[in-house]
Amino acid sequence: MTFGLAARLVGALIALAIALVAPGSPVSAQNGSNELAASSPSDGATLGTSPAFMTFAFQQPVDADESFTVAVGCGVPAQPQSTGIPQLADDDVTFTVEVLSPFPKGACTITWLLRDDLNQPIATDLIAFSVAADTVVAGNSTEQATNITVPAVPVSTAESDPVRSNGSTGGAVWLGRLISGVAVLILFGSAAMIALVSRGGREGDRERL
Repeated sequence: MTFGLAARLVGALIALAIALVAPGSPVSAQNGSNELAASSPSDGATLGTSPAFMTFAFQQPVDADESFTVAVGCGVPAQPQSTGIPQLADDDVTFTVEVLSPFPKGACTITWLLRDDLNQPIATDLIAFSVAADTVVAGNSTEQATNITVPAVPVSTAESDPVRSNGSTGGAVWLGRLISGVAVLILFGSAAMIALVSRGGREGDRERL
């Protein structure tokens, strides 16, 4: 009788210890206080390309003093990805997270955590998904296009030189012809003057005779 009473007392003490320790124990997965109802991407999903945003919807409203964090890793080994700060929607159950840099092709894992005002975990879990192809960023394509070096087309001087040489030669010929014409006129004028002077001299000599 005494032995049975002692066994019951020990059992009650163990149950009391478990009850005291359990509420303060860390949460390794969803604990049921506020479970994740849906997410995009969902666990096990295969996406064509990286999403621009991620969404996480909880079953119950999230209090203003509670915090939600998200971390994404892609590749093997996992490389941290750049994501924005989670934004709580007006319905108080849906968080939206912007993907600042597209996720690369391959396997990715999302680790999310919901904490209370004392920074204690309320719920946490992993979401595994994969990306089938890399995202083509329009800005990068434009940048690559602007960086393309177009080879300079050499301008042949074989066609332009004759024009220049012809122009110079033509000008020289024209100037030479002008000078020659003026010289001829001067010579003819001089000859005419000499002839007139000679004729006048002869006539004067005849009158004297």
